[in-house]
Amino acid sequence: AGPGAMSAAVAAQIREFTGGWGKGTGSGTGTRQREFEFTAFVGQYSGGNWDSVFRMKDFEGKRTPVGALPNLLEFMSKESRDKIKTNYDKVEPIMLDSDRLFAIKPPFVFITGSRDFRLTEKEVENLQKYVRLGGAIWGDSSVPGRGSPFDIAFRREMRRVIPDKDKDFEALSPNDPMFRRAPYFPEVKQQPPGLNYYDE
Repeated sequence: AGPGAMSAAVAAQIREFTGGWGKGTGSGTGTRQREFEFTAFVGQYSGGNWDSVFRMKDFEGKRTPVGALPNLLEFMSKESRDKIKTNYDKVEPIMLDSDRLFAIKPPFVFITGSRDFRLTEKEVENLQKYVRLGGAIWGDSSVPGRGSPFDIAFRREMRRVIPDKDKDFEALSPNDPMFRRAPYFPEVKQQPPGLNYYDE
């Protein structure tokens, strides 16, 4: 193995962590023959307003998450014809400094807010381990545009989670494999615009 190659032990840890995310169905191989199911976990971090895009509401005798994130997840389920089951009625917070992150093994943790925040050392340590095991961090400012307090804080804190002095956030190119091999939405050819067609 060359420099930077992954050891068999590390590959086994990643397989163990990510192993339950995709479920085989039907005949054949490939992503189109699989279904995915997950519950979205909102990262509960120190300070800030981590719960800015959802809240729990009593509905017909049941505590139900409502807001932007459950709405987005419901849309994903419907658009994929339930090939991606998002469990949009079960969105819940997860403390980023808790070992529960490694017991539940979510495919991504949604981090949002509108204010400045600073992660604790334990939150940084857990997120580093989580990303190394194959988890993803989905960051989304709950206010539009670059330069909001959350945007600045998120970029700063992610540099602590993934320290690389030579890299910063950058747009994916239209030739990125994510666009060329989009398993459920082959018509997606580039990164879609966000709120009010904001392109970043």
